[in-house]
Amino acid sequence: MKTIPTQTTVPWRAPCFPMSAMARISRWQRLASLTATACLLISHGVEAGPVAVQTCPSGAICVDESVEGAAPTVTVPAGPGGAVINDTVTPVTGVVGEAWTIDFSTPGDTLSGDQATIVMQEPGSLSVSDEWIADPSGNFVSGGVIHVGFILYSDNEAGQIAVPCFFCTTITEDGTFQQMPDNQLLLANGLNQTTVTFYVKSDLDPASVPEPASLVLFGTALVGFGVMRRRARSLFTVSQRTTVNHDGAASICTAGNSLARGP
Repeated sequence: MKTIPTQTTVPWRAPCFPMSAMARISRWQRLASLTATACLLISHGVEAGPVAVQTCPSGAICVDESVEGAAPTVTVPAGPGGAVINDTVTPVTGVVGEAWTIDFSTPGDTLSGDQATIVMQEPGSLSVSDEWIADPSGNFVSGGVIHVGFILYSDNEAGQIAVPCFFCTTITEDGTFQQMPDNQLLLANGLNQTTVTFYVKSDLDPASVPEPASLVLFGTALVGFGVMRRRARSLFTVSQRTTVNHDGAASICTAGNSLARGP
């Protein structure tokens, strides 16, 4: 009589893979997941910069310094009660680079608001290109006339600027009219009043404009997720094929699947 050896069936357990493969899956998943998540958070968490527009907004004072070597041109709105706001641009001599005083005047009796120094940086290099500075001596009310003054500094060919500021609000130039943060004035004449904001357009080499950071970060996040899925799928497939080809070998998976073994 032919004896049939008895078999012992190990109860089925969840599929498992070689520890080395699992370690690699876990390591790559963590790395890719962290990279992708960080990029997405950064891309969505980037603070919106100052308002930037192609044309001068209505009701704003706009200074266009986009023509290299030329004096800025100024666009002004109406003053309190529709009064005219006069502007005067005067070159400042004897300084590093270029500079202009930009003075405004309009009939009125009250001047209030905020004026702050703004540093404008070149994209990519982050070198200082322009500075927008309030001129304290140019801000006063006298004889029923409001006077407001600013100084606009621009760097020279070597990237040097007359009055560097290291602890000022900084924005990155983008070739459009950009609002100067923390620069808003209330001009009043009796019961008539108007609020003005300030925009500056600086010269910018289009070749130096980088791709928007949010798009780059979002693209990096997508690549990270792709690498994570591809790597995990690849390791999963190899581990699964090894288990099938070596079914019954204890070295494949110490926990065992439904393996039939002889006595």
